[in-house]
Amino acid sequence: LTASELRDAVRAVEPEENENKALYMYADEIAYLCRMFGNRRYLPSDFIRAAYNHSIWGASRVSVEAVNGEAKLNYHFNTSTTPTDLLKYVTSDMVNDGTANRMYYTYLEPRTYDEEEIFDCPDEDEIQVALQPYLQKLKFATGKIVCEEVLKFTKELEKSRIQRANASGNTVALQLLGRSVPNAFHRAMLLYIAEGEWNQEIADFVEYTLDMDMYCKVRFFADKVKSSEEADGSSSKGTILKFLPNEFTREEFAKCCAEHGCKSDKQMLWNYKRRNFVTQIEEGKYRQIS
Repeated sequence: LTASELRDAVRAVEPEENENKALYMYADEIAYLCRMFGNRRYLPSDFIRAAYNHSIWGASRVSVEAVNGEAKLNYHFNTSTTPTDLLKYVTSDMVNDGTANRMYYTYLEPRTYDEEEIFDCPDEDEIQVALQPYLQKLKFATGKIVCEEVLKFTKELEKSRIQRANASGNTVALQLLGRSVPNAFHRAMLLYIAEGEWNQEIADFVEYTLDMDMYCKVRFFADKVKSSEEADGSSSKGTILKFLPNEFTREEFAKCCAEHGCKSDKQMLWNYKRRNFVTQIEEGKYRQIS
């Protein structure tokens, strides 16, 4: 399966017929997933970026636009790899353009299993039977589903992780939270629908998976993020805000960005506000948050 074949498949389906369809790919190793996209030695980044239609709390739907810009298709994939191969296939460009941060990661420490543990594992049929009640709830879920508890939980989770990153001075984590939190929200909503209720067990799992996701991203991509910051002079709090007074105007911020070679002062200012680096005190005027 190549990227062009995927685009043809998407384009061939009428939008109304494709409303609730999904494309799912699974590969035992990341290299095999990449080969599905024309045997390129990197992940299908174009599809991943298009599928993640980022907004404040993530996309209301995950879609891939066809060449004609009409038909859409849900796209999901799952694969595994080693840290060495992950860094081989997830390039610096994919970190810079946001592809890497649109994915969710988990990490398993190397360990050995004894024979008893292996044979105690449930087989695939047992797993499928156990999952059926939850899959049926997801299958028949329709319309707009809102859970105020999930939204409140996710906002509190984001606030606590921003505070943690600020306290430790981890600017890389602050950048990567921007898409990791919406991913956590998606997992929370999916489990809420599958379970039929919101409970502490789901909350604990979502919190754990967010921290695991952030651990992997900071561990494996921090150097590439920092290199990008040094190259374009943007994103880090210490890079731009340290050159500005405690209170500054939008024009002063834009001038400072231009002086230091930053590419997008409007996007950067929006990011600083979202990460609680600055607060807007009136139209066009801002104050740094210590």
